[in-house]
Amino acid sequence: MFFNRFGKYADAVLQLIFTGNGTGFTSGSNNAVIRFINDFLTDMKNTKGKVPTLGIICLMMISFILLKNLFCIFLIMYSIPEEHHC
Repeated sequence: MFFNRFGKYADAVLQLIFTGNGTGFTSGSNNAVIRFINDFLTDMKNTKGKVPTLGIICLMMISFILLKNLFCIFLIMYSIPEEHHC
């Protein structure tokens, strides 16, 4: 289920970058965050080009992965009693 949902977002981002029209899955969203990211990426693609936009997407993905991992470490550190820490 997660990968199916992620695939829709990935298709929309790739469609936005490589075809130029933002009529994908995220374009009609009511979510403010998705609309902001979609507008930001559309504007960046129109002003800077496709390669810098793809670089920003890669940096965003790396940042999200690092934040997820830091959150997991934080959760583990505070959910396990102190006597069981390394």
